[in-house]
This record gives sequence, C-alpha cells and structure tokens, in this order.
Amino acid sequence: MPARMSLVHTPSTPTPPRHRVVATAASLTLALCAGLVPWLASAAPAAAALSGACPSPGGVSIAEASAPDAEVVFSGHGYGHSLGMSQYGAQGAARLGCLYTDIVGTYFPGAALVSKPSPSQMLLWMLKGGTSVRLNAKTGPIAWTLAGCSEGSCPPVQPMGATWTARAAAAGSYQLLDAAGAQLWQGGSSTQAFGANLAGTVTALDSYQGSSLYLNRTVRWDTLQFSQGSDGLSAKLVLTSGFIPEWNATAIAMDKYLWGLAEVPISWTNASHEALKAQAVAGRTYALNKIYSGTTTLYATTSHQYYGGYAREVDDISYRSTAGLNLRWADAVRATSGQVLTNASTGAVLPTFFTSSHGGASEDERYVWGGTTDLPYISMLDDSRWDAASANSYRSWARGYTRAEVATKLGFDTITALTIAEPLTAARLAGLSVTGTISGVVTTKQLSGDTVRIKLGLPSPGFRVKLAAAPAPAPSPTPTATSTTPTATPTPSAGSTGSTTLILAPKSSTPTTSVPTTSVPTTSVPTTSVPTTSVPTTSVPTTSVPTTTLPLPPQARAPYAPRNIRAWSGRAGGTRTARLSWTAESFSGGVPMAGFYVRVIRTSTKGEQLSVTSSPLLPPTARSWEPILTPGTYRFQVRAANSVGRSALSVRSVTVIAR
Repeated sequence: MPARMSLVHTPSTPTPPRHRVVATAASLTLALCAGLVPWLASAAPAAAALSGACPSPGGVSIAEASAPDAEVVFSGHGYGHSLGMSQYGAQGAARLGCLYTDIVGTYFPGAALVSKPSPSQMLLWMLKGGTSVRLNAKTGPIAWTLAGCSEGSCPPVQPMGATWTARAAAAGSYQLLDAAGAQLWQGGSSTQAFGANLAGTVTALDSYQGSSLYLNRTVRWDTLQFSQGSDGLSAKLVLTSGFIPEWNATAIAMDKYLWGLAEVPISWTNASHEALKAQAVAGRTYALNKIYSGTTTLYATTSHQYYGGYAREVDDISYRSTAGLNLRWADAVRATSGQVLTNASTGAVLPTFFTSSHGGASEDERYVWGGTTDLPYISMLDDSRWDAASANSYRSWARGYTRAEVATKLGFDTITALTIAEPLTAARLAGLSVTGTISGVVTTKQLSGDTVRIKLGLPSPGFRVKLAAAPAPAPSPTPTATSTTPTATPTPSAGSTGSTTLILAPKSSTPTTSVPTTSVPTTSVPTTSVPTTSVPTTSVPTTSVPTTTLPLPPQARAPYAPRNIRAWSGRAGGTRTARLSWTAESFSGGVPMAGFYVRVIRTSTKGEQLSVTSSPLLPPTARSWEPILTPGTYRFQVRAANSVGRSALSVRSVTVIAR
C-alpha cells in the first residue's frame, strides 16, 4: 500500500505509466495580483506570521466524548488520517477571520506558496480496464470522432436526449449501441484514436466492468478518449485549457478540474470562503505533485481526489446563504489560480495531505504510518481553537471493545497491556505498544496509529486508550498453594514521558497505572469531514459492547466494485494452488473499507459452472489472495464491503488452473 495521499487514506491503486507531462508557462493563465499573497513573491516559508484578525490555532480545551462501559475504550478526536490540513480546522479558522494564507501557512509550516505552470490538459480516468461506457446527451449533441476515418466509415453524431453505449469490439474496433442494445456503428482499430467531443454538452456518464458499475458522473468538459488493452476498455476525460464562449473567458485545464472537485461541502461558501481558497490551493498542489511525479492520468475517486464533475458545478452555482450571498467554490479556485505549495529549499511541489479533521491535534507521519522519514512540513499541531469554531461533528468520539475483540483484531490471543503516549509529545512517535500472548508466548508489538485505526475501525489515529482490570478468577474448589509468577510487562523507557501505560496485574492482584511524569495539555483532536462508523470485521464473533454512535457522513456510500482482477495458475507441485489480485478504493464517501469477499467459481474444462463458494471476509488492506484449492479450473470475482453495504461483484477473472 501505500503511497500517501491527500484524501483521508491512500488506497492501493496501480500507478499509471510514468510519462511526464510537459507544460510551459504559456499553458497557464495565472490570476495573481500584486500583494494577493503576502509571502508569495519571495517564496518565503509558509509559516509566516498570522494576519491581524487571525487568532492562534490552539490553546483551548476540547471535551472528551462520553466513554462507553467496556473493557477497552479508545477515545479520540477527529476523522481521517490526522495529517496536514484539517478541512474543518480551516473552516473554523475562516470563521474566526483568518485568511487562506494563514491556514495553509499554519498547516504546512516551512512550505512556500508560489505560482507554477500547469499542464494544458488534465486527464482523468472514467474507466480503466472495463467493458463499456454509457453516455446520455442531456443538453446537446455529442460528436463521436475517429482519427483518419473517411466518409461513410466515421461514427455518427449522437442526438440530444439519446443514450448510447460505447464498447470494444473484435480486432481492436469499437461499437456504438443505442439504448435498446442495437448496433448503430462499428469501426476503427487499435491504431486509430476514438473518442467523443462533449464541447460543453452536459453528459451523464456510467462506465462498467462487466455488469459492475465502475464510475457514475455527469460531465461537460471537454472530450473522452477511448483505448483498448489487455485489461479491456479504458476511457479518459480530457480537460483542456481554452476559451469558453458562454463565459466569454479563457479557463485553464487545472481550474476546470478543480471546479469539479468535491472535497468540502458547498455550504462552506460565504463565511468559510477563505477555507475554500485553502482547499483549492491544497487540491491544486496535490494534483500538480502527481503530474510532476509522472502520473499523467488522475483517478476521479478518492484514490486521488474526488472529482464530482458537473454536479459539483451545479451545486456551486445554485447555493445561496440565508442572506442570499453566493461566494462560490469556483470563485475560490479562480482567486488562487496557479498557486501551489512547494518545498522552500528545493522548489519541489509538495504532496499536500489533507483530512476531514484533527479534532484539536494533528499527528506526525512517523506515528501515523510508522517508519523514520520526517516530513518537515507535516508536524504535530494544536488546532483546538480553530476546530472549536467549526461545525465538526467528529470533534470527540469513543469506541468500546471487549478484551478478546481487541486481542483478535490486533493479532494476539490475549492482551495484558496497552501503552500510548499523549498527543503532541515526541514519545508518541513510537505508536501503540501492545503486550500479550501469541501461541502462548508473551509478545510486545509496536503498532502505528493508522494500523490500529484500520484494524479497530476507529475514526482517526488521534486516540488514547483505557484498559479495564482483568476479571477475577472463579474460586477453585480445592485451593492449592501454588505460586504464580506474573508475566513481565514493558516499563516505559526514559523519554516516554507523557505516556499512559495500563498493565494487567496477575489475577490475584490489582492492576496498576503508571502516571505520566509530565502532562501535555489535552487538546481534543477535531475531525473534519466524514463521520464514521466502526468497521466490521469477520474473524471472531463479537460481543455487543456499547459504543458512541455517530451518523454516517452525507456522502457515505457502499463501495464500488473492485477492479483490475488478475489471476494466475498455481505451479505444479507448489503449495499455493492459485493466486488472485485486485485494486479497490480504501474509503467510500468517507467510510473506511471493512474488507473483501472472493467468489470462487469452479468450472469444467468447457467453461461450465460446477460450483460457487465464497471466502471469509478478507482484511480491508488485502489486495491479493492465495487460496488452497482442489485441483481443477477456476474463475474469481471480488466484492468489497463497508459499514454502509457491499459493492457489486467485480468482473470475472480469467480461468486459471489449480494444481
């Protein structure tokens, strides 16, 4: 997994071919006025002094959520990965009078806000490795195009109101079908460019991998490009810099892309307009970092950034505050056009992380993801004041579990101690220390914050933990004088000041709690956007434990079907009889993935279906599976699941032989 991304979590997705997009200054129209960004011209570090009306981000107390009555309680703040810019923190800062330069300068200390050229085109996957794309021409005709076609062999024009489907046909050609499935046209080859010129026509687009929906969007800019490969049909939406007659204005491709970006609610216009500008800078920077790093085509999902397309533009235009004002998202994009965050020393465009909320304290990437790499522009930050001024519904939360549940989900048979340092302390970089038994052996593991978040289904890695005493043993009918030697548990090392260690004593004693020698102000970590629910897992039946239940976010949805299904036959004499891999999103409308089911279809040598079975729920991080199967021929399908529901089944894999 995981490349680190700006959206709540980075899903495991294939990297498109690494061809750098070359752009020149001529391809970019910058709307930067003198004095617009106080620290822009000199590329000074973003940690500039706050403007006069902007208060410091932290320093206020945030209440804890009510703890459920449970053996193990994880209480925390915020929603998402807890790194970089908090979207709700930005909202609160804007409400308090901060400028967008204050916001990005605070959340990305040491970065420089500069203007950079963008590519003259932005490419977005509408389908990758699928079977068909269905287009409904809502406001005008769609001109289908085929490079080098002659009269009589060119594709027809799709009339307004008609619904047509494009799909791959024999020998690299393409087909256009009407709404009833009748063929309207077939032609072209793998060497001819085939596409659809939208030219501003509002178009409903549905793409498919087999019978499973891959993507559903409404778009109008600018063209669709189709291609065929070993994985099937692919389609890219191409946004191009150019003149827009209806607006009598020129728009650059990057801004067209950002107009459709749906990362914060439309209702955040007006009083939160500076927050929208901060989001526009972060979104632009993230996209440009991807492009400069060689990713020529971006995903239109949370695999990269969520591109809502024309639906986002419609919401933006129609929104009005109670006072009738309309400071729009598109205005925020235009006001910051061309502005990105870079490394002040090297000039490299940063991979700007942003998340729904911190709930009062952000985290260090070494705690969240583990490892030793220190990103200087990502740091622990008290943003409690800003979060308290926002509408964050995930400011504080608590989750309860049985001792057995936590042990199973963290890979232990039993647990005897859980230790984690307080937020905003250096000792927290060590992560959560878990001591318990595995196959009868006393074991201690250090787990990163994000690992714990995923395994337990927590809203964020910004948590503390409390472990209740072990239950007293049942009295023995014939007491014997046997001595019990307590299992040694780790003692906080020097330098772990500010940590809370909860140790289970031998059953005949009382548990003890080590008290932190220094206390760091507790700042509840505000969350920013997507409400969450505990992610269900499958392995061990769980006992019902009271938890604090919060509503699902408005954008919550069941997952899309996994894609890029690949399968390999086992080697003769090998212990692994077959292997399967896939790609999938990690979050669906802000809701984390619960896991995957694999449908195993046994077939005859003629391809007839003999039997169908299903795997148990595989972990949410799984992107491959290696089952032991009875010798024979098989095909596979994968289904994703989260707390909202299950996806459709993926397309079937190729037939493989299990030996």
